[in-house]
Amino acid sequence: MKQRVTLAAELYYLYHLTQNEIANQLGVSRVWVGKLLKTAEDLGFVRIEVNTLSAGVTELETVFTEKFSLKRAKVVRCTGNEPCLQTTAHAAANYLAGILRHNDRLSTSWGATLAAIVTELVPLYFPDIIVTPFTGGFGYNPNVTPNQIAFSLAEKLSAKVAPLHAPGLMAGRQERDLLLLDPTIHRIIEESENADILLMGVGALRNPTLTATRAISEKELAELSDAGCVGEIGMNFIDGSGRLVDHPIQSRLVSGNLKKARQHAREVIVVGCGASKAEILRASMTGRWVDSVVTDETAARAVLNI
Repeated sequence: MKQRVTLAAELYYLYHLTQNEIANQLGVSRVWVGKLLKTAEDLGFVRIEVNTLSAGVTELETVFTEKFSLKRAKVVRCTGNEPCLQTTAHAAANYLAGILRHNDRLSTSWGATLAAIVTELVPLYFPDIIVTPFTGGFGYNPNVTPNQIAFSLAEKLSAKVAPLHAPGLMAGRQERDLLLLDPTIHRIIEESENADILLMGVGALRNPTLTATRAISEKELAELSDAGCVGEIGMNFIDGSGRLVDHPIQSRLVSGNLKKARQHAREVIVVGCGASKAEILRASMTGRWVDSVVTDETAARAVLNI
């Protein structure tokens, strides 16, 4: 119940949706939305401004928006009461709920951050949305794989899902090219490249989620580091200036083309929290891969100090 109250408050007061629009997205009546907003007032979430943790640190959001030419930045405060990842994921889930439109095509990456966003998302009603994973499969933890995140997100949205039944990395370019001849795989990848919204996590080059997959060798990680790589966005490796790193690993990646997807998408949302994400967050914004970013105060201040 509390999640629905905070979501309704943010959609109404921060993202300026009408009560009818909120009712349609939540699959409830307009009267029920009015009750949720009244509850938000009673609980102190809404006074002059929305008072939820995920409402954001306004001064940092303004700096980010102006410095990196973003549509929107959400910078949350983290307290000792709730984990930072949970608070950031909650803000990202509410932001996503505020920008979704009927008939959207939505593509997502993978990882613990994306899994947390799905967990925090309040069930919505978008039966005409199609969700696709942006990359093939990675790792041994089923909860953070691209297909599982796409399935779970589609379930939360009452949406359709188009899974990508392929590994994320092939042995080499030839094997990758042969795989892409499969019409079903080609169609799903093309669908991800034409998504209206990209919801992407970011990871430092040696982040635990990536290294645990064992998909990339220590030699390749060292080569990427020598090439200036600071991390990945949707498994596309970029340097500190946000340029794609020229490395053979890119030629064996089973994924949508990030440049194509960036050009087509109405909005690319990148989510990451903690000081360890600061360098890749800054690179992704500097390289103009991002329209909107959701992060926490610690990461935001670290980004500005790089």
